[in-house]
Amino acid sequence: MNYRLILERIAAGQATPEEVTALQQWLQQQSAEKYHAIMVEYESIMMQSNSGAVDEALFARINQQIAVQSPVRQLNWWKYAAAACLAAVIAAGLWWYYPSHTNTKEMATVAPGKDRAVLQLAGGKVLELDTMATGSQWSQPGVAVAKADSGLVKIDNVDDGKGTNEFSELRTPRGGQFAMILPDGSRVWLNAASRLRFASNFNKERKIILEGEACFEVAANASLPFEVVAGAQKIAVLGTSFNISAYRDENKVSTTLLTGAIKVRQQQQSVVLRPGEQAVGGEQEIMTVANVNTDNVIAWKKGWFIFDDNDIKMIMRQVSRWYDVEVIYEDDLTGITLTGAIQRKQRLEDLLYTLERAGKARFTIRDHKIYVSRKTSTIN
Repeated sequence: MNYRLILERIAAGQATPEEVTALQQWLQQQSAEKYHAIMVEYESIMMQSNSGAVDEALFARINQQIAVQSPVRQLNWWKYAAAACLAAVIAAGLWWYYPSHTNTKEMATVAPGKDRAVLQLAGGKVLELDTMATGSQWSQPGVAVAKADSGLVKIDNVDDGKGTNEFSELRTPRGGQFAMILPDGSRVWLNAASRLRFASNFNKERKIILEGEACFEVAANASLPFEVVAGAQKIAVLGTSFNISAYRDENKVSTTLLTGAIKVRQQQQSVVLRPGEQAVGGEQEIMTVANVNTDNVIAWKKGWFIFDDNDIKMIMRQVSRWYDVEVIYEDDLTGITLTGAIQRKQRLEDLLYTLERAGKARFTIRDHKIYVSRKTSTIN
């Protein structure tokens, strides 16, 4: 295929629907590296074209389309991202030739989530961390909370003398996420609708209770193990990085080891994970271990949704937590799955547009609720 000729015709606004379709199908067969090379080439063509100014609204609506439609599931999250950027190649033509069937009049604007969290200290003091001024510090006897110019929050000297039964709690709401440095130097990233409780004398007892999802980079301390309790699982580490997903509405706990080694216990079961392994279990489930793509597991921390043949309802639970919306199902959606990547910074209506074009579900937003139904036609 003479793809460069079609790219030049798209840049000039002269491409036919047939040419755009042929290019789209051809691009989906290329490797991520080839995608990236063509993206760079197209950028050069657009720079040289008099019609190089493309409406930003069009980019917003389709800048994820190829990535979601791509059938290649072995790509790491950054390769998905490169493929997503390539949607710009057809932005000048695809929107006009294939208009959406989504009722845009009913699609109210819903912004994506952002950094939001509160820290409730053992003594009852509550700090709103996202509104705390950068470069500032708050302290009281036994504890100090500082927010660096970068926005990263660190808590120090948590031991307030009340013993190991006292806990401080970091909470993110629906539509929020946050990163913080714990008193021992460990780092934690907390996903939306999550809470993390840690002992008030954390430098003496590194114990955490998690509900929701978090990614940890644990500071090494051979004499003081780091323990996380998440649902039915207990995870013990010395110094490592790992991700835990323990949302109540998922009815399971998934612990994924990124580096180092951790020991996961669930009732009478116990297993030591190696990097790249994930332990999944629950109150009523036997714990199982499998190899997974860790880049996909922690993509949320890097600003992406990654779907790998995931059930539409699982996907919508993630969407619901990040955008703080309720999801209502109007049809039986059994068997609908999606594979691909979408940036978490997208507005909700843009994300739903992408999902609708790529799959068999239809979405409508009304009163901060998403109504999901099954498409009655295979036409997107």
